[in-house]
Amino acid sequence: MQITAGVRGGQPFPRVASALVAAMFPCLVAACGSTSVTELTSPSGERCQATLSPSAQALPAAGGAITIGVATTRDCSWTATSDASWIRLSPASGQGEATVTANVDANPQIVARSANISVNGQRVSLTQDARACTYDLASNTTQFGGSGGTGRVDVTTIAGCTWTATTNADWLHVTGGSHTGSGSLSFQVDANDGSGREGIITIGGRNLLVMQGAVATPAPPTPSQPPAPTCTYSLTPASRSMPAAGGTDQFQVMTQAGCTWTASKDASAWLALATTSGTGSGTVGYTAQANPTTAPRSATITVGDQMFTLLQTAAACTFTLAPTSADFTPDGGSGRFTVTTSSNCGWTAAAGAPWVTLPNRSGTGSGDVNFAVQANAASTARSTTITIGGQTFTVNQAGVACTYTINPASLNIAAAGGEGRFTLTTQAGCAWTATAGAPWVTVTTPSGTGPGDVVYTTAANSDPAARSTTVTAGGQVHTVNQAGAPAPCTYTLDPTSASYMAAGGSATFKVMTQPGCTWTASTMAPWITVTSGAGSGTGDAGYTVQVNSTGAPRTDTITVAGQAFTVSQEP
Repeated sequence: MQITAGVRGGQPFPRVASALVAAMFPCLVAACGSTSVTELTSPSGERCQATLSPSAQALPAAGGAITIGVATTRDCSWTATSDASWIRLSPASGQGEATVTANVDANPQIVARSANISVNGQRVSLTQDARACTYDLASNTTQFGGSGGTGRVDVTTIAGCTWTATTNADWLHVTGGSHTGSGSLSFQVDANDGSGREGIITIGGRNLLVMQGAVATPAPPTPSQPPAPTCTYSLTPASRSMPAAGGTDQFQVMTQAGCTWTASKDASAWLALATTSGTGSGTVGYTAQANPTTAPRSATITVGDQMFTLLQTAAACTFTLAPTSADFTPDGGSGRFTVTTSSNCGWTAAAGAPWVTLPNRSGTGSGDVNFAVQANAASTARSTTITIGGQTFTVNQAGVACTYTINPASLNIAAAGGEGRFTLTTQAGCAWTATAGAPWVTVTTPSGTGPGDVVYTTAANSDPAARSTTVTAGGQVHTVNQAGAPAPCTYTLDPTSASYMAAGGSATFKVMTQPGCTWTASTMAPWITVTSGAGSGTGDAGYTVQVNSTGAPRTDTITVAGQAFTVSQEP
């Protein structure tokens, strides 16, 4: 529609079409009535905020792998980063719900360390224990004669680890106080005026066995018989470690020729002797059975006045789970399985997905593990595991059947046409298609998966009659109602003119038009002022005529929607 201003002196007045269109725009959007419009917004930062579980993790110095559950909506992307080079993430990015594995290197330092893993601004704090100080001795045994002397043993450890040496015998003397890092320890052995003896120097929890023989004082020989030999005994090595699997080994017995000896063991039933006696230097063989327990054990073998110590390491902890899997409906629920292991074996349970929670995550020895499975709102089945001691328990959960609802069920569109939309609610993973029931409606989002908005556009309706059709999505029907084209606006003025004396004055005239039709009153005459010059539908236009001091009559017009109202004034 175009509105033309009146003409004065052969020149057209300014057009008012732009103002009229601006005033009519709300009617085009709102369809001049009860129309509601649903808007679709892209995922916001707040909507794509991720939830991480657990929020903190602690690892041993040996490192290992941990899992972090990332919970967010399926259309939200995420990126995982770490502020430490000793943590490697897999995967480092993704979309929707997922599990991130963090592989943590062993800690080479004797101080604990910490780092953070971040996913879309959310953090999981990770701490790692310090590497424990370990100490190794160049030798576990040493032997001295009865006269004593000075000895030395090399100690190997990690830089920064401190150690001191102590002894359990008053005839052994260590020198120096506290040491740091690898080094050597010197010690002094007093002369022995008695029988053979043993002492232990302890360094960083490791033992050095010091064996010392007696000073020989043979009796003088008699003319009738040769002197009896003086027998002393030493064992090499004086101690040994045996793996938990057991096995066969031996040690050396050193003594003078002709000296007899017997070998005997303590009450340990898991140790058997292959050699029980001999004359002169020889070997003692032994066999150790496998250690079935998770605790180390020891036994001794005595030869003469010397003692051989056998240490056997503990068996590794093993774990079995029963049952090894469970199936759940979409509603979720709770479950339980049994961990079987040795009484002193500790364990920790870790779930592979945030939708499985564990109220009791750790324990020692055999016991039950309880867990809870959250409801599955998606149509696709899902599966994860609970890991304990390298063993896995599988949790399987079915998906829900797809259901669809729409909101709103209908929209009113203006005759000029435009965009409409409605929200389709369904479970994640559920597919749908949208179709229009008439060619004047075009669906711009014809298909999708999971919840979302269905968007469509309507063409302008040039017919005065309203029309209606539907958009079907997921079996649900959305009704589209479009108004008919409005009739053209017509305008008349009442009255169409007015006359004034020289003193001027104020008055109004009526503008008559259809409801919703807008109008503006204007004049180019400097002696006429429009006091109320705009409206919609039928209304009054007001104006004021100034005093005529020109001495001559004058005439001009006020223009409303192409209609002229004539004002005449006498001198």
